[in-house]
Amino acid sequence: MFEQPPDLYDDRDATEIPFLPVPLPDRPLTPKDLDWRPLLLPPPTGFEPFRASTAELEKLRALKREPSLACEFDCTMMPGGSFVEDGRPCFGRFSLLVERQSGLVIGMDVASGALTPGEAAGRSLVKALLMSKSLPAKIFIGGSRLQPVLQPLCDELGIGLWPASSLPALDEAVESLGQHILAAGGPHRL
Repeated sequence: MFEQPPDLYDDRDATEIPFLPVPLPDRPLTPKDLDWRPLLLPPPTGFEPFRASTAELEKLRALKREPSLACEFDCTMMPGGSFVEDGRPCFGRFSLLVERQSGLVIGMDVASGALTPGEAAGRSLVKALLMSKSLPAKIFIGGSRLQPVLQPLCDELGIGLWPASSLPALDEAVESLGQHILAAGGPHRL
């Protein structure tokens, strides 16, 4: 049937796919028998709100506030970035906290790829803030996928969390880190 009508997909959206009817008719199929449905991604998982421990919150609240400091943050898997965990290779989720104006990396973490994206992002932001030894006024994140994860922590600390369509300072830092990893021979132990 798919070979006979060459225009079968012509008036269809690129994300529509045909399904066979249930039950199949007792005759040859025609294009009108097809059930066209949109191809949908499964709902994202692993982006539940992150809750820092009481001890972590105490340490974070004790940090110096920097009212003029704006940072960019993301937590993502990087090609070539792996390490050994419990004797087995594991992809790493790399997190960078970058000062927006200067592009200086002020906090970094590598978490196990086995952690959910939200858990890794939350833990890594705590570590990055502690490493930076200050609380920024604003943190910009790429899009809104991490917003439900990080918003409770940022609200607790009085940090504005701003989804942004681009993170130029962070992108430059990630590119530099990726080049360093590849120059070091690809996947290796961190």
